[in-house]
Formats: sequence, C-alpha cells, structure tokens
Amino acid sequence: MKKGHKGKKDYTPERIKQLEVETAILRGAYFQLEKTFLGKKKAEEKFRTIFENIKDIVLYVDKLGRIVEVNERLEEILGYKREEVIGKHFTRLGIIKPKNLPRMVKLFKESMVQGKAITLIELEIKNKKGNWIPLEVNTRVIKEQGEVKGTINILRDISERKKTERELEGSEERYRNLIESSHDMIQSVGPDGYFNFVNNAWCDILGYTKKEASRLRMFDIIHPDSLKHCKEAFKKVIIGKELKGIEAKFVTKDGRVVFVEGHAGPRYDGDKIVSTLGYFQDVTERKKAEEERSKLLHDVQERIKELECLYEIDKITREKDIATEKILQKVVRIIPSAWQYPKVTCACIVFEGKKYKSKNFKNTKWCQQADIAIDNEKIGSVKVCYLEKKPDRYEGPFLKEERALIDSIAQRLGEEVKRKKAEQVLKESELRFKNIFNSAGNSFILVDDEMKIVDINQATLDTLKYDKKSLIGKNTLKLHLKDDYKKCEKNIRLSLLGKTLICDCSYLNAKGNLVYAETIISPIIVWGRKHVLLSFTDVTERKKAERALSESEQRLREAQRVAHVGNWDWNIETNELLWSDEIYRIFGLKPQEFRVTYEAFLKSVHADDRDLVKKSVDEALSKKKPYSIDHRIVLPSGKERIVHEEAKIFYDKSGKPIRMLGIVQDITE
Repeated sequence: MKKGHKGKKDYTPERIKQLEVETAILRGAYFQLEKTFLGKKKAEEKFRTIFENIKDIVLYVDKLGRIVEVNERLEEILGYKREEVIGKHFTRLGIIKPKNLPRMVKLFKESMVQGKAITLIELEIKNKKGNWIPLEVNTRVIKEQGEVKGTINILRDISERKKTERELEGSEERYRNLIESSHDMIQSVGPDGYFNFVNNAWCDILGYTKKEASRLRMFDIIHPDSLKHCKEAFKKVIIGKELKGIEAKFVTKDGRVVFVEGHAGPRYDGDKIVSTLGYFQDVTERKKAEEERSKLLHDVQERIKELECLYEIDKITREKDIATEKILQKVVRIIPSAWQYPKVTCACIVFEGKKYKSKNFKNTKWCQQADIAIDNEKIGSVKVCYLEKKPDRYEGPFLKEERALIDSIAQRLGEEVKRKKAEQVLKESELRFKNIFNSAGNSFILVDDEMKIVDINQATLDTLKYDKKSLIGKNTLKLHLKDDYKKCEKNIRLSLLGKTLICDCSYLNAKGNLVYAETIISPIIVWGRKHVLLSFTDVTERKKAERALSESEQRLREAQRVAHVGNWDWNIETNELLWSDEIYRIFGLKPQEFRVTYEAFLKSVHADDRDLVKKSVDEALSKKKPYSIDHRIVLPSGKERIVHEEAKIFYDKSGKPIRMLGIVQDITE
C-alpha cells in the first residue's frame, strides 16, 4: 500500500492463516530467545564470580583497544578504580612506559589481525602512586563465530618474584665473585671431558685464557705421570663419588709442570650429574721444598760419609813430620769403608810410579778412578773397584756421591803433596830471606801478629843504636812516641789483613832522640804465620831541611806582610796565576780566597789604568821590554790603592814567553 493511501485491511482466511503461522513462529522464537537469555545470564553470573575472585588483574579489551571490563584486582594492585579505566584506550591511560608503547601496539595489532595470543611478556605498569609495578601479561584472543572481538588480558603482579630474583642474582654474583677471587684453582668438567668453567686463578696459574680453556679437555693439561690415576678419578666422580686428597701434575700453556692437590665431586642438575666440580691448590713450591728437603737429607747423609773419610785423611796429613809415602799407605786402607759396599770394595793409589794398595785389591770391570794433579798436571791416581757386580746407579754401580768422594780424595791428596813441596820451597825461601834480611843495607823489622819484634837486621840496630837482644820479643810500638801508638798499631793491623802501606813514622833511638823515617809496611807469611815487615829509610836530615825551609818561608811571608810586598807567578801557557798571601791582602781579599787568572787580575785594576797595564804586559812579552809599572787597583770595598809591580819573563827555546814572575808592593802611603 502506498503512503497516504487508505485501503481496507486484508482479513481473508488465507491471510488469517498466514498470520497465525507467523505468530506461532514468533512465539517459538521468543521462547528460544528467553531460554538462551536465561542460559547466558547464568553463564555470565558464573563468569563474573570467577572474574572477580581471580587473584590477578583481568582486563577485557575490545578490538579497538578500549577497555570494556576489569575486575576488582585492578584497584587492589594498581590503585585505579573501575570507572577510571572503562571505555578508555589502553595506550591513553599513561600507565605504560613510553618506550614500551610501540611494542605493545604492535603486539595488539598482531593479535587482532592474526588472532595471535600474547604469552608471558613482562611489563612495568605505573600504579596510582606513581610507582612502577612489574607485571607478567598473558593475553588470549576472544572470537565469536570466527570473528575477533577483543582480548582477555591477565596481569599478574610479580613484584615478590622479581625481588627474589634480584636477591638470587646477588647471591649468585657473590658466589661467582667468591669463586673468581679465590686463590684456589676451580674447574668444572663435563661428561665429555671438556672444561665447562675455570676461574681466574686457574687461568693465571696455567696461563690459558677462559676462551682457550673452553676448547680443552681436562686430560690435555694433565702431565703423563698423572694421566692414569686422573682418568680413574674422573670416572669415579662422574658417577657420583666425592674424592679428596687428589694429587696430580698439571702442565701450563708454556710447558711448566705445576703440582696440585685438592678434591673433586659431582655437580647435579636435579637428580642428574651434569659435570664435575674440582678445587685444587697450587702446591708446586711445597713439593719443590719437599723434594729439596728429601734431596738435602740424602745429600747430608752422603756428605757425612764423605766428611768422615776426608776427616780421617786430614788427621793423617796433620801427623807431625809424616812422609808422603806413609800418608798414601794409610789413606788407601780407609777408602773402602766410605763406599756403599765396603766388604767388596778395594782401592789403589798410584803416585810417582809407585802403587799403594788395600789388602784385597784386584782390578775389575766395576771401577772408578780420579787423577791426582798439581796445577792441572797429573802426578798420580786413585782407583776404587767392586769385587762383584752390583746394581747400576749413577756411574755403573757407583753413586753420584761416590764420584764426588773419589774426586775429593784425589784433590785432597794433590793439595797435600803440593803443600809438602811448598813447605820445602818455603824453607829454602826463608833461608834466602834470612840471608838477605841480615845483609841488606835497608832497615828491616819483622813483626808477628801480636806486634812483637821477631827479628831485626843490623842496619836497623845501627840506625836506632840498640843491641838485638834488647829488642827481640818486645812490642814494636815501644819504638815510637806514645802519641803515635794508635796510628802505628792501626797500620800494622791493616797490613796483617793483606794491605801494603807507605807512611812517615818517627822512631825513638836508644838515646831517646827522634829518628824520622819513610816506612813501607808489608804483609808476609813466615813459618806459615802472618807477619809484617817494616822496611824504613832514615830521612831525619831531610826532615830537618824541610823544617828549615818551612821556617824560611814563614819568615818570608812575615816579611812580605810587614813590607806590604807580595810575589806572584804567572804560567802563561795555562793562564794559572799564583799569588802569595800578601797580594790577596793588598787586593782586599782573604788569602787563597779564589783561583786567580790574568783576566781576574785585570778586573781589579782601575778602569783608567787598565789599558796601561795591558800594554805594559804585552810589550814585556812581545818586545821583551822591562816590566816595571805603578797603577791603581780597586778593592771589593770600592777603596783604591796604588801598587808598584816588577816582573821577570822566562822564554822557551823558540823564544816564546812561558812564565812571568813578579812582585807587587802597596805604595799607597
């Protein structure tokens, strides 16, 4: 029916029947709808109960990103009321860190487009107080008839878990720091034998980096001597046994051997053994010390044996007036007792073509020999033999210490023969010395190590006017002034220590007069004992002349001071200028205050007279004109004086001036 057209209603039977059918359909639809609604209501009430009682925050976000529903945990955990968030887009709440927003938007879009769930991401959300709360987010996509409608988001507060993790991380860090700072070597080895972990001390001691260690098997760093028992130990540990007191040799990267000691045990992950964990100490120094101690003990025992033998030999050689032949006979008898097997040991000494044998001596193939020599020249030999075969040691059946012992015996015998020959030479030398000592023109006094006069020659007796008997056995210091005792004693002591000294000494003669002498104090061995030989020359007359000259010079200096006259000496070649003390005083200076040169002298000349002085000196040197001049000088105080100078010039063979001697007189007054 068109709009505005008022027609009659159609109530034909057919129409009524049609309306009845339509009404029945609507009534059925209504009853179905009512039934569905009541079912949904019950389901919704059940969902609401779960929704509100769940311990986590639950957000329902529609496909546009708006928050549609939220449970009460939001307010309990974050402090926001329901009405503060409902209907708002999750990105506009200001509770997500800006740096995390792009990621969250991206994940949300992927969920909407792909229907992809977001599983267990961690996120920090700002609560109402402004604090950031760590949450774990788990998102599920909601679909109806295959169409994505939104997401259910469960946000779990993981603050306590994070705190525990931080504490655990701190604990693990402390544990790792403890391991890394340990001085012990700590290593973890997997079932395949490769290193899983080594600490800093392990790397420092063995020289590997941690990266290098990760490519090594445990057996790569074990010395062959320790390989077998280390493999057996590893098998035991990897099946669960704890081993203590493990000793092994490790090999460093550069090939050095490191002795270690420690323990190892299994490392579990749950009930499963995943590796071994070993703690080892570097005991190399201790092992070396133990080896040294053991070696030292052995050496000491052998040394005692050697010393006992050498001591007996020394006793024999010290016997008074014993002949060399007798020494060799006695020594050959005591040698066998010092060897490892004395009952089957025999000895023979050969000296100057003659043989000295022990009673049971027999040449065998088990022997060792050492040469007796003096100054590298062989004069004999010592031989030791075993009469039967013995186990091989250092030198056949002989110990290393026995080689050292036979060498020592041969050396000792060589020294003894040399000493006896030297004694004979010394006796002859002493006889010659005595002849020279007594017949020499120089004065000699022989003094022993107690400073007693042992001998004195005739020249000394003549100089000091003593007789010999009155001086022999007397202390040599009695020949000197008391003031000189300490000096003379010191010089003699130094000479006894091996020093030769030259000094001036004064002696008192028998009449009490002083005798001045230049003395040489020399160390000398007489009859095997230290002595000192005083050899002196009488310089009394020279000393008197020197004293007279000194007195004359003193008088000259005094005269110059009175007359205000000083003398000078100029070495033209070296430019050294020597002034007497009086010249220094004339120039207002302290005597010998500084080293004078010609230039320094010119600086003291008055500026107006300086050219005159220089010209006079130059003409005297080049033209040989007499040098006699008066000029002014200026003292350091500024005071002026007038001096008169005269000089004489000396020339070499070529006529070159080399020296100028002169005088200066103060004529100011």
